[in-house]
Amino acid sequence: ETVYDFREMTVRLKELQNQTKRKTFNYKLLGRIIEVSFLASYLKYLLYREAKDIEIFSWLSDRDAITSWNNGIYLYLYHMT
Repeated sequence: ETVYDFREMTVRLKELQNQTKRKTFNYKLLGRIIEVSFLASYLKYLLYREAKDIEIFSWLSDRDAITSWNNGIYLYLYHMT
């Protein structure tokens, strides 16, 4: 499964939007995921801007609430940012 499949990304984001309507939705965790995804993508941008010869950049994360929550929605947010 590639994170560049925009149809899949649209489906996942629509599911996330529907989940936000639940009373038990974890907004605090969503905020952390958005923050971490933004910071990682911004770091990637800075590295690519400053070092033009970078061939591979990857985000290697521990298995935790951010990576396992909502079927790995963090990857879609990371690539969107």
